[in-house]
Formats: sequence, C-alpha cells, structure tokens
Amino acid sequence: MARPTKQCILILIAILAVAALTYDQRFSEKGQQAQTCLHANIPTRDVLSVCDDLMKTYAITDRTRARALFRQAYAHQLSEDYPNAAAKYEDVLALRPKWSWPLQNVTTAYLKMEQYDKALQTLDRALDRKPRATKLRLRRAYVHFEAGSYPQALSDVDDVLNTSPLMKGAHRLRHRVLRKLARYDEALLAVSELIEFEPDYVTASLDRAGLYLYDFDKPYHALVDTADAIARDPEYDFALNRHAAALRQTKRDAEALEVLQRALALDPDNAYARKYSDRLKGDIAVHQKHANLLLDVLTVNPANINAALKRADLLRTLNEYAKATAMLEQLWLSYPDNGRIFRKLIDLYGEQRDHTAVLRVMSQNIPPQIGLKELLESGFGRSMDPLDLGDGENELGATRFDALGFALKSVGDGEAAHLAWMIAINTGGEAQLELWQLRLQVAGYYDGPPDGVSSKAFEAALKAYALKVSA
Repeated sequence: MARPTKQCILILIAILAVAALTYDQRFSEKGQQAQTCLHANIPTRDVLSVCDDLMKTYAITDRTRARALFRQAYAHQLSEDYPNAAAKYEDVLALRPKWSWPLQNVTTAYLKMEQYDKALQTLDRALDRKPRATKLRLRRAYVHFEAGSYPQALSDVDDVLNTSPLMKGAHRLRHRVLRKLARYDEALLAVSELIEFEPDYVTASLDRAGLYLYDFDKPYHALVDTADAIARDPEYDFALNRHAAALRQTKRDAEALEVLQRALALDPDNAYARKYSDRLKGDIAVHQKHANLLLDVLTVNPANINAALKRADLLRTLNEYAKATAMLEQLWLSYPDNGRIFRKLIDLYGEQRDHTAVLRVMSQNIPPQIGLKELLESGFGRSMDPLDLGDGENELGATRFDALGFALKSVGDGEAAHLAWMIAINTGGEAQLELWQLRLQVAGYYDGPPDGVSSKAFEAALKAYALKVSA
C-alpha cells in the first residue's frame, strides 16, 4: 500500500483542525447559552429566546430542561404574564414533579388569575405524593383562604401547627382565617399568641388593632397597638393608615389628618390615605363652623355650660386642646363646684398626658383635710369612685382614674398610681383590664394574652409598672 504523501498528511491535519475548531465553537456557544439561561440571577424576557434555543439546538438532560423551563416560567411571572408562567411551570412539574419551587410558583400564578381550583388540584396531587409536606399544606391553606373556603383553610393550618408548631406562616394565617369565620374571640387570642411568638412582626400588632377597631368597637385598645407599631416602624404605611382609622373612631379628626398627610408624604399613591384625608378635610371644615357658631353663643352668654362643653369636644376633634382647656378653666372659676367642667378638664388634660395639669385640677376637688392617696384608699373596694370621676358612666370613670394614675406615676408616687389604676380596672371592668394587659404587654411587663381575665402575673406586672421610676 502506498504511503501517504506529505501533502496528504498536511491536508488531513487541516481538516481535523477545522473540525476541532468547529466543535469547540459549538461547545463554547452551548456553554454561553446554558450560562445565560440557567444563571441564578433574576431573569429578564431575554431568557425566553435564549432558553428556547438551548432546548431546541442541543441534547440536554431532563434536569437541565426543567431548569430552563423554570427560568422561562419565572421570567413570565415577573412580567405578570401569569397564563404563560403557569403553563411553563406545569411543564417543569411534568419533568420534576417533586420540585417544590415550581409547585409554589404555579399556585401563585393560579392565584393571580383567581383560578383557585387549578391551584388546589396541583397542591392535592403534590400532597398525595408527599402527605407530610407541611409547606405544601400551608400553601393549600392559603389558597383555600383566598378562595373563601375558610373551614378548609383552618383545617390545613391546624394540621400544619400540630406537626410544625413553630412555623411562622401558619401562625400568621390562622388568626386571619378565624376572623373570616367571625370567631373573633379566638382570632384575638391567636393574633396575641402570634405577637408573643414573633414580637418583631409589626403587622401582627396592626391585625390585632383591626380586630379591636372593627370587630370589638374598642378604638382605645387599637390605639395602643397602632402607636406601638408606628414607634417601631415610623414609615410603615399600613401602620399610619390604621392609626389614623383609630384616631378617627375616637373623634380626633385633626390628628388623624396629620397622620394621613405623613403617609401621603411617604407615598403619594396611598389610596386609603388619599381617600380619608379628603373626607377628613370636609369633616374638619364642618366642625370648625360649628365651633365658631358655639363661640358666638358663648359671646352672648358666657355662662352657657352646655355650649362650652360641646365646643370643648369640637376643639378636641380639631386638636385645639389649649383653646378648649383655657375656655373651661375660665368657666370653672365661676363654677368651681361644677362636676361636668371638672371631669371634662380631666379628660382633656389626661388625653394629652399633661400630668401636672391633671394633678392641679384634681387637687382643687379634694377636701384640704384629706389627701389624694387617702381618698383612693377609702374608695378602693367600696364606692369605686371616691373622686366622683365617673359621672354615672363606668367607662368614663375608668379613663379618668387612668389619667390620674399616670399623673401620680409622673411625680414618683407609684403606690397611689397603682391604687388609681386598680380603681380604673374595677370601675371599667373586663374592657379596662384588657386595655391594661395590652399596655403592659407593649411596655414589656406582661407576656400573657389580653383576655380580660386577671391573674397574679398581671397584678404583679401592674404593680411593677406603677413602682418603676422613669430615668
């Protein structure tokens, strides 16, 4: 056989070199496409075509194909193309049915399209394969919740908590389900347990405030939670909105408007703040008009106590406490024995936490031969209203004894403050006890639920809070 010539050898080497170069180029292109398609960054719409080319041009494993499809689905989801996102996620699951991420995401896509049945079918299939998958069961609970199937949602949430009692998502959902079922007492207990379980989760405090505000008609309870939420996160729009709602319900419209304007300054697109700030502006204009009319009445007849008290309420709504108290102080000089003026001054000064003024007004209503603490001791356990603060209404009396207690604490008389607060609780009943449990919980003195049931732990916490001298 003839030996190959030198020229033939050179031609063969050239052919092999070209083939190697071509193969290397194809391998390099495949690597670049794979990196672009499968890289773990946030995908853009460009990923769609790149991944398509990768899957059509090259032989790849099912695992790699599933990853490419997932990236395409995620790109569709980020651009809010939920029908295509759901279709791609289903393709992923056909290749890798046990992969949790596409399971989670496809249900999100179905939720966005309000296709609850499809989301539930997907999760039911997954749970048939993995019945102990608590994250999937919690996901199904959330879908049931969004679909309005609240008993089924509660069943799934309770199953999750029975096996995984520390799962935060289940705790966060449970009180919302109970509220939808109109089981308000249980919802309140559940959200209070959530606050104890996850104290840094500010939204839980606002959810509890919502229960107090809309389901229990206890706006002053709500204010404890909303004020605490704002103190922890001053720029949280949900906290500002809910705080304004509580202020509106306590007829403090001007203060509510100020809070909503803060919310709008942070986010001009805050629809709630925009709606209610416009409404409050109209309400405030009406209140101002009525306050001016009553001023005309008082100009003609300065001794008209009814007109003065009504105007004081309007000025409070307008956040003009100084004008209200100055007017009533002047009137009180002429009628020092009028309990209605006395009590209204306590209300106004107490709400503003003007402790010095509370004690000054209170001292003018106490016989000189008897001390304030002695009066409190004489009333505690018997009349419950030794200073005639209730005006026949226990709730108002409780509020005024509250104000007195804070004033006494401010001057370091913790024992008298404790007496005043105990009278407030006995006067106001379960609601006042619950309010104090809330206050002490927020202040870090009490870790029980605000359920209106007294205990040794609560009593010890109240005493400790009263005797604690502020630095």
